[in-house]
This record gives sequence, structure tokens and C-alpha cells, in this order.
Amino acid sequence: MSGICGIINFDGAPVDPELLRRMTEAVKKRGPDGIHYWISGNVGLAHLALNTTPESLREHQPLLSPDGALCLTADARVDNRTELIGTLTAKGFLRDASPTDADLILAAYQCWGEECPKHIIGDFAFAIWDARERKLFCARDPIGVRLLQYCQRGKTFFFGSRVASILAGLGTLPPINRPFLQDMLAGQLDRWIDETAFEDILRVPPSYALAATPDKVALQRYWILGAQPAPRYKTDEEYIAQGASTNWGRARMQTRHRSAH
Repeated sequence: MSGICGIINFDGAPVDPELLRRMTEAVKKRGPDGIHYWISGNVGLAHLALNTTPESLREHQPLLSPDGALCLTADARVDNRTELIGTLTAKGFLRDASPTDADLILAAYQCWGEECPKHIIGDFAFAIWDARERKLFCARDPIGVRLLQYCQRGKTFFFGSRVASILAGLGTLPPINRPFLQDMLAGQLDRWIDETAFEDILRVPPSYALAATPDKVALQRYWILGAQPAPRYKTDEEYIAQGASTNWGRARMQTRHRSAH
């Protein structure tokens, strides 16, 4: 998996490049294929690349939109690429016939805004800085395969794939979350969907999106298991055929990988 992290100073103070570098240094093993930064005034995003798919070899993250209003950093593998390419191309949000997964996520946000996670199938944790809205929008996949933590310290918002990067950004150790650690040692972490071993560092739960603005940080659930009606077919054979087709297509996308050459 790749890694992401970032800093937003909602008071307008410029981001310290050295602070962002320290955040990536704490998790540098997640970026064997390169660590890249984007800093614009009070916002700094970083991406630690681990290229595992053919498309990821062409990715350049953090990814800036053509108009410069949006910037994305993502740890993601998109599985419904064909569907998204067709829809986003038809709607005029995608011009590249062979986009990267990062291209698809950014185009999905341009098309659907905060509803975009509902349209993405795969494993993902991403953050998009929206300069027009002065908002950071983040989302995590429904199963929670990819990780995303965050911390609000005054008017500064930190996020990262790993707690270690946020700790490096904070500079001081937050209070220990002792009840969490007690349950962790007892193997009873089921109820801790949004907390970590540190009181001030929280986790974006699976199937949730987060929007951070100068005024508030808000979580919103975008997916609930069983909320969609089950498909109905006339015969058992139709169920088998549809299931095989869906599962084979999903497996093919999940196992696509970069060439060894």
C-alpha cells in the first residue's frame, strides 16, 4: 500500500515544508517508489508511492486538477474502472482514455462532489483539498482496507495513513487512550471504530467520508451494508451466471499488477 499525509493550517499560516517532510520520514517505508509533495500556502499534501498496478506507474501524486482548484493524494486501487471511465467521459469530466486511478477519483469528485465515494468500488483512502470551498474532503473504503487517521490541533488539521506520521507532525505525544489499549490487549476492539491509542488522534471509520473546514470537522457515512435492494432473477442459472461474471470481473481488477519488466 502507498501512504498519504498532509497538513492544513485553517488560520492561514503557511505550511512548514520541513514539518511535512518529517511526517513522511516517519512512514518512509510506504514510499519505495518515491515521495512527493505539494505545498500551496496554508496547505501541504504528500504522497508516498508504492506502484502495484500498471496504471500506478503513470501516476503523479499529489495530483492537481487542470484549473489548480483541487489537489488529491490517494492510497487507492479502483476496481470499477471501466464503469467510471464510461460515465465520467460521457459527462465531460474525463478526457484521457487510459486514466490512472488517481485521475478517476479526482474526476469523480469533480462530477459528484462529496457523493463521489458512493460511485467508487475498490480499496481506497484519499484526501482532496478544495481551494474554492476551503475544505479538505477525505474518504475511506467501505471495508476499511486502507487506513486514514486525523487530528485537529487548534486551527491545524493533520491527516495520514499511519498514526506515526501524525505524531511526527504534532511534535509532542498526545494523551494515551487507556481504555482503548486495555481493550486492544484483551482483543476487544470491535467498538472502537473511530478512536486510536491516542486521545487526540482519531480514525476515519470504514464507509465514512470526512469534511474539514475552518469551522468544523464533520463525518458522514456514505455506505451501509444491505441498503441496496438485492437483484432478482428468474432462475438459479441466471443467479449463478451473474455471480460468476461479477466475481470474475472483480477478481481480475483486484489482481491486476505492474509488469516485472
